[in-house]
Amino acid sequence: GAGIAQLGNGNDASISQAGIDGGSGILQLGNDNVAGTNQTGTSSSSFSGVVQTGDRNIAGVTQNGTDDLSTVFQTGDENTATVSQSGGDFSLVNQSGESHSATVTQDGGATSEVSQFNVFTGSPGNTASVTQDGASNSTVSQLGQDNSADVSQTGDGNVSSLTQGGAPPPVDDFIGDEGNGASITQDGTGNNSQVTQQADFTDLIDDQSGDNNLSLVQQGGPRGSSTTDENADNSVGSVIQTGNDNRSNVVHRNGDGASFSVSQDSSSEGSLDAFPSNNSDIDMAGTGADVGVIQSGENNTSDIRQTGGSSSVSVTQRNDNRPAPVAQNSSFVRQNASGASVTVSQDGEGDASFVHQQVGAVGSSIGVSQLGEDNDSSVTQSGAASSVDVYQQSGAGMTGNGNFSNVIQSGGSASVLSDQFGAGNRSVIEQSGTGATAEVLQTSNASPANPNEGPVPTDPRS
Repeated sequence: GAGIAQLGNGNDASISQAGIDGGSGILQLGNDNVAGTNQTGTSSSSFSGVVQTGDRNIAGVTQNGTDDLSTVFQTGDENTATVSQSGGDFSLVNQSGESHSATVTQDGGATSEVSQFNVFTGSPGNTASVTQDGASNSTVSQLGQDNSADVSQTGDGNVSSLTQGGAPPPVDDFIGDEGNGASITQDGTGNNSQVTQQADFTDLIDDQSGDNNLSLVQQGGPRGSSTTDENADNSVGSVIQTGNDNRSNVVHRNGDGASFSVSQDSSSEGSLDAFPSNNSDIDMAGTGADVGVIQSGENNTSDIRQTGGSSSVSVTQRNDNRPAPVAQNSSFVRQNASGASVTVSQDGEGDASFVHQQVGAVGSSIGVSQLGEDNDSSVTQSGAASSVDVYQQSGAGMTGNGNFSNVIQSGGSASVLSDQFGAGNRSVIEQSGTGATAEVLQTSNASPANPNEGPVPTDPRS
């Protein structure tokens, strides 16, 4: 064991231990404090505790053993904490104030908890950096403005939980927490990332490489929350997943001017005997918000629900024209907003697109493009002065292309254009509204013996 307590100015404390069952404790209450603890050797369940209250404090802890424990508490100005551990250890860093930084590096299935709290509006933010290798757990909580967090995990079965900002203020359009940024990187199988950002002008990058990974993102208030300002305006976020059987779930509430993108790629993983599949689910509410999803590979599913005027959705799915049933990507879009737009682009075979623009979609537009065979497009649109454009094409010389387009449109001065190239295609249009127009273009590249058959596609989620 060892213990150092200092109550004064210009303090400096350092403890070094080597052996079994080491212990350490440093308490500094004053100004310009520096604390350093180094525990090495064959230590088992070693403990190091540093408490600093004062100005410009610095704490550094290094532990090399098994099941070690490090706790760092800092309250004051310009504090810095650096923790390095190897061997399934636990680290806790708690900082209260402004301009703090916490850096944690761990190997061997460790656990890290970083909590940073800044109560002063307009003051500089805090920084947290966590690097872990091997089935580790990271929890970062930051409250205040202009905070940044960087979490990097390598190995299988890692868990990252990140929270920035707090509950929304009781007054609409109150600034609250803002300007926070986060970056999560996970490389391995079966990793889990959970991010909650309740602040305006936030930025997020969540990057996962490997199979069976899960990304959960919440920006603004939770699903089903009130319509008051949820601190998510002008936020930007992206999820990048590379590998098989990954899932991304995004909930973005009441974030005006926000944008979010999801990219999932399993194209290099599968074979004709494999059935890789990724899933993206986005629920976004806010005026002028943009959503983009790009999926490469087979059996991918994109489900988007969006409310808010002047918003947009873009979905791109590619399966390199591989034959069904290996292919078959699906896109579901439900949008309730005026002046909004939906664009769906699918390149492959056996794909399905379902787009629903509900009542209130005045002046909105839908564009669906499908390249390949046996694709289905179903569009339902309700709103005046709206438009639908469906384009389906298969390669020259193919027979039995079998693409299907079904459009149900209601609203005055609306328009539909259905353009199909290939054989065995079918287009069905149903319109209700004054001044509506419809145009169907069908070009066959094979014998007319191929009948225009096919069931009307139905949304299995409706």
